[in-house]
Amino acid sequence: MKLSSENEFIIKLLTSFLGRGHLEIEEGFLWGSLDWDKMIAIGKHQNLLPLFYQILSRHGFLEDLPAREREKLEDDFLDHTALTLLYDDELRVILNSFQQKGVPCIILKGVSIALEFYNPRESRPYTDLDILIKESDFDKAKKILMELGFGISNPEGEEIRRKYFNSVSFSKAEAHQIDLDLHWETFIISWNERAFLGSHKVWENIRWIEFSGLRLPVLQPYMLILYLALHFTFHHHFGKMLSLCDLDRVIKRWGKEIDWDKLIRQAIAAKIKKPTYYSLRLAHDLLKTEVPEEVFKALAQNKLEERLFPFQYLVFREKPLPPNIERFFKFLFIEGVQGKVKSLITFYRQLQAKNEII
Repeated sequence: MKLSSENEFIIKLLTSFLGRGHLEIEEGFLWGSLDWDKMIAIGKHQNLLPLFYQILSRHGFLEDLPAREREKLEDDFLDHTALTLLYDDELRVILNSFQQKGVPCIILKGVSIALEFYNPRESRPYTDLDILIKESDFDKAKKILMELGFGISNPEGEEIRRKYFNSVSFSKAEAHQIDLDLHWETFIISWNERAFLGSHKVWENIRWIEFSGLRLPVLQPYMLILYLALHFTFHHHFGKMLSLCDLDRVIKRWGKEIDWDKLIRQAIAAKIKKPTYYSLRLAHDLLKTEVPEEVFKALAQNKLEERLFPFQYLVFREKPLPPNIERFFKFLFIEGVQGKVKSLITFYRQLQAKNEII
């Protein structure tokens, strides 16, 4: 993958942050030679600006930046740091309420990733909370959230979200809006009948991490890797390098203890070989993440497809894909004819349901 100067510099920043070498800047380097508007746009869209700020500060290069760009990085870092404190307080209240009312849950992505795998944790921003519950507990969890001041973000679409997306979004107006998604399964269930996050094995093997006197329930490492790969592919369409950094951090921390054979078997059984392979391949190729070669061999995809697919455009994107392109992209990564047909039927039923609401 041949990268532009700006994309190369972003990768240099990320790999340095991830501990793969010192950030080397040649003497006489002209910081103004980089297209900072493009770099800031990519960083803003992909939530990378706090990480840029941390690594440039750490190596003493922040003052070398053009004044306008330096100010943008500083402002974004401070904004996300303040937002982190708001979400911490809210999460504590929610977890205590769920525990008191007997609603088991698991914290997905964002806050749990930042706490366990990033130092300082503020370098890994998040703009919402993602909480996994059991489907049978949805009404109870919804009632708790309502009592805590949350409302459903799109009440008219609640039934559609529950039926086809296996999640419902909530929000709460504070000094800053707090957003939260309740999940009980991934949306791949819409074309793949095999349970993934809803599996009883997930709930029987909850892992716990400590945070400021609070115990957070999280996924086992191999399941976390699969979930991050799914999210990176189907939700971000390969356009969120922060997800690649998350994968790298999980593998770096737990690599020697990860049951890679189990991960491979789960990926094959759940028919998610493609998203798993390409997510891990991109982490390996761009960030030098240490993934065992046998994983790539077991999950290998079509070589011609791998060479021709526009990964650079997707990975270094500075804005979302158009909705129709998103749908086409997801369709490409659904495995098997049966799954593709089921996804088309599901999409048609979603459109019918939306039209009925309108």
